Amino acid sequence: MKHTQPTLYVGLVFALFGAQPVLGGINSGPKVALHVSAMTSKDATVCSSWNPNALNIPCSGYSVSGVVRQDYLVYLVVAQADTPSFAGGVAGITAGIEYDGRQGHGVDVLHWTVCADGLDNPNSGPGGEWPASGGGDVITWLNCQESRIGEDGIHAVVGAFTVYAYSADHLRITPNRNMQVGPQLLLANCFAQEVALRDSTLDLANAGFGTTGFNPCGVTPVAPITWGRLKTKY
Repeated sequence: MKHTQPTLYVGLVFALFGAQPVLGGINSGPKVALHVSAMTSKDATVCSSWNPNALNIPCSGYSVSGVVRQDYLVYLVVAQADTPSFAGGVAGITAGIEYDGRQGHGVDVLHWTVCADGLDNPNSGPGGEWPASGGGDVITWLNCQESRIGEDGIHAVVGAFTVYAYSADHLRITPNRNMQVGPQLLLANCFAQEVALRDSTLDLANAGFGTTGFNPCGVTPVAPITWGRLKTKY
C-alpha cells in the first residue's frame, strides 16, 4: 500500500467537506456498490478475510438481494475505480444511505463497521446520524486503497452494515444530503482531488430484501440468497 503524507491527509479531509468537485462519474467510471453477504461469527473477519476484496469477488458477482427475516452483512464498496483520476488509488468517499427508517419495518440497520483506516465523519439527516436512514458520512483512508480485483480495477471496501429486514425494503446509496454546501456524492483520490459521481441509479447500488436490488456493475438479477443465521458479537 502507498501511504499519504500527513499534510495531504489533512487537505483531503478539508477537500471532502468543502472544495469544489471535479466533474466525473461516467458509466464506465467508479461505482458505489453494495454486496449482500452472510454473517460471520468472528468480528475480526468483517473487514479482513470475510470482505469481498479478500474473497476476490468482482463487482459483477456482488449479490444485491436477500430475503426478509434474516441477518446479513451488507458491504459498501467503491468499485471499478481504475480510471485516470484514480490511477493511484482511492482515499475517500462522501455518500448517504436511505431505507425505511421505522424500527421494526422494512430494513433495520443494527450496526455499522468501518473498514477504512482513517476518519469517519457521520452527519445527521432527517432520520438521524449515519447509519440511520437519511444520514450521511465522509470517510477517508490513511493508506491509499489500490487493490485490484480481476479486470474490475481498483476496489476499496468502505465498511459493512449489519441489517435485518422485517418486510420488503431497499437499502439505497444516495448523495450525502446533509453537507453545508448541498448534496454531495464524491470520491477522493490519493492526491486530495475530488471526483463527483452522478446522482444516478446507473452508478449507485441498492440492495433489495424480499424484492429485487440493483448492481451498478451490470449483473443480471438472480434469486435472493439465503443462509442459516450465525451469531456475531456486536
